[in-house]
Amino acid sequence: MKQCVKGVLNGFFVVLNLPFLALYVLLKPISRRDELFAGFSQFYALWPGKMGVYFRRNFYRFTMKHFGKNVTIGFGTLFSHVDTEIGDNVYIGPQSNIGMCRIGSECLIGSGVHVLSGRHQHNFSDNNRP
Repeated sequence: MKQCVKGVLNGFFVVLNLPFLALYVLLKPISRRDELFAGFSQFYALWPGKMGVYFRRNFYRFTMKHFGKNVTIGFGTLFSHVDTEIGDNVYIGPQSNIGMCRIGSECLIGSGVHVLSGRHQHNFSDNNRP
């Protein structure tokens, strides 16, 4: 029964998202891909509560490279890259910033976590210098 109710809610929020998804598709040819996605991410981050979870879920599942089932994205969480991949049953807490990455299934990310992406974010040349 619970899965049936979630399915109906997801369908309802897909319909509510249609105008925003249409705007996203219309702006894609004249915008930089990641900048457009990040802007919409900022907009969707502002929706509070369960309503926001369903709004975000049903936007990202149509726009991200991969977006799994039963994903919860907390209030204020921002994504910067459309190529981000998220597996099934993932929780990302409020006020997080997620760069381009692959988050596997069954992953729990706490509040305020920053997952950086970029050419020089994850390496260093001198092992003796912090």
